Amino acid sequence: MRDATRVQLLVSFLRIAANVCAIIALPWSIYVGDVEPEISGGCKSKQQCVEGINGSVWLAALGVCFAVLSVFVFFYMEYRIRYNFDPALGVAVCVPFRDYLMDLYHSFRAPSLGVEAPDKEEKECWGFVARHFLRAYRFDTVLAADRFGTIFSFIQGGNVPSLDKDDSSYK
Repeated sequence: MRDATRVQLLVSFLRIAANVCAIIALPWSIYVGDVEPEISGGCKSKQQCVEGINGSVWLAALGVCFAVLSVFVFFYMEYRIRYNFDPALGVAVCVPFRDYLMDLYHSFRAPSLGVEAPDKEEKECWGFVARHFLRAYRFDTVLAADRFGTIFSFIQGGNVPSLDKDDSSYK
C-alpha cells in the first residue's frame, strides 16, 4: 500500500511538472516569437530570432517528456502494483483502524425507535460509518474504484466487529 502511495505521488508530481512546463513554454514562445521582435524593432538576423525561441522549445520538450513518463509510471502502478493487491484489501485496511471504526459506529448508533427492522438500522449505521471513514482517510486517491469498493463494502457489511485486533496476517 505504501508503494502505491509513493508511486501515485510520483505520477502526480510528473503531471504537475508537465503542466508547469507547458504553462511557461507557451507564453514564452509567443513573447519571443511575436511580441519581442515588434518591441525591439525586429530581429537583426534569423539566428537571433531562433536563439530566443530555442529555450521555450526545450522547456516544451521537457514538459512532453514529463507527460510521457507519467503515463508509463501510471501503467506500472496500475498493472504491476495495484494488480497485485490482495482481494481482501478491506480486511487489511480495517484491521489497524478497528478501534476507530467501532468508536464511529457507537457514535452513529441511534436508539431503536422500533419503526424499522433492527437489521436495517444496523445496515444504515454501518453505511454512515463507511462513508465517514472513507471521506476522512481518502483511500480513493491512491486506490482505484474497485479496490476502494472492497473497503467500502467490508465496512458497510458490518464485518468490523469480527476483526481480531492482533491479527498479524494482514500487517
